[in-house]
Amino acid sequence: MLEPVFLMPSAGGPICRLIGLSITMAGLWIATTAGHEPQTPNADPTWPYCDERRASVSESHGPDPVFDNAYASGTPALSLPVLKEQARATYPRQAMDTRICGTVTLEGIVLADGKVGAVRVVESLDKVSGLDDHAMETVRQWRFVPGRLGGKAVPVRMTIKIGFELRARPIHSYGARENIGVFAVLCETVHTIGVAQADVGGVRFAFGKASAPSLTILIPPETAAQFQEPPTRFDGHSVCVTGPIDKVGGLLQITVTRRDQLALDASAGNWSGTGDGTGGGAYRSGYGIVDPVLVRSIPPSYTREAQSARIQGDVELEGIVQPNGRLSDIRITKSLDPEFGLDQEAVKCVKQWLFRPGTKEGQPVPVWATLVIQFRLHI
Repeated sequence: MLEPVFLMPSAGGPICRLIGLSITMAGLWIATTAGHEPQTPNADPTWPYCDERRASVSESHGPDPVFDNAYASGTPALSLPVLKEQARATYPRQAMDTRICGTVTLEGIVLADGKVGAVRVVESLDKVSGLDDHAMETVRQWRFVPGRLGGKAVPVRMTIKIGFELRARPIHSYGARENIGVFAVLCETVHTIGVAQADVGGVRFAFGKASAPSLTILIPPETAAQFQEPPTRFDGHSVCVTGPIDKVGGLLQITVTRRDQLALDASAGNWSGTGDGTGGGAYRSGYGIVDPVLVRSIPPSYTREAQSARIQGDVELEGIVQPNGRLSDIRITKSLDPEFGLDQEAVKCVKQWLFRPGTKEGQPVPVWATLVIQFRLHI
């Protein structure tokens, strides 16, 4: 069975060809039908974590003088509003447990003073968890250079699309305080600590010192019952957990409400696998695995000695893409240059790469990957 192959040429060549991978830009995208291109507010190394990619549902609206009296975007000689201040839409905390992704389509009035007046939903994504409401709240904060007709600022009716995609951000537990409200993924060793009376039958773990944890994991009783073995077996092991970070009392906490939020970290030697995932270790491609995707990379560097010796060729490696998106267990399977340092440069390069992890049944899992680093000299 073949693993996913990721190929990266060295910095010595003028052309960077990326074969068999895709680069994902992170963040919510926002687009309008009035000529604004889809935007990516940031380029954080995050990856989608959607349970359900839901189609929008059209909503019907009767006559409304507020909307009917505004100018439509196709009005002859009308100059359309231009967005100048854009509040950034974020995935609201109360909707994170749903893991819904999709688009809310709105219709709004850009007033003559550039503010957004009335807003309504024309294609709904989610009324229950607040995605529709959050989209409208965001757009109301936008500011435009107003549309004009005959030299006069006029109200213009515009269609606006807000895309929501829940994205997991890899962090370390010591950075939890700076990521409150963020949907995070981290893989570290945990230790059992006590639970509150209301959570009897559940389990609480601590990252860092049990006496002063940097972050805790709470597994309520109803979630603990979903595990085939008691969750206390994770005590003293490295685990990978995903979920939003909340501040509860004096603690920072990820609450595990679903079994697939928590798993042992294969890179820490907690288990050994059979090569197909059936033993609980790193998986090979296939077997229902969605392969990892490279989201951030750096090219390798030539050493001066290798350049002088005019060494060219490929270094082939394999490693395990962990649920936190990092490579572990890296080993060289085809050497090019152990003497002048190109083998070592290849390893140093891929250690800094970040992947969207492979998944099985929607849950991030460790997956073997083959990597090829090209070294080419161009005169």
